[in-house]
Amino acid sequence: MKYIRNGKGFTLLELLIVIAIIGILIAIAIVGFNSAKATADEKVCKANQRTIEMGRAYYSLTNPSFGSSLEELEDVFRIMGISSEDETSLLLCPAKGTYAFVEGSSDVVCSIEGHN
Repeated sequence: MKYIRNGKGFTLLELLIVIAIIGILIAIAIVGFNSAKATADEKVCKANQRTIEMGRAYYSLTNPSFGSSLEELEDVFRIMGISSEDETSLLLCPAKGTYAFVEGSSDVVCSIEGHN
């Protein structure tokens, strides 16, 4: 049997192959995007921890403790240039983790593994 093609349009097989290739490329892009987002979230979390640690250390210069909450450190953050409540919320883990203050030091740890 001879295959006759009149040259108008694509065959079903050609369209299925193109759709499969596009699907594979999208899957690769999604994996890459998720990996990049996780890396960015981790770096932002670590930067926030360092900022809070600096605030706690600064707070301890004028107080007998390191501060036990972000609200207690509000004046310190205002001095550091983080003045409004909206900006203080920037000091939260972007991956929805929670920060815990280490007693007796200015260290801050995140509840998400790998963010410390």
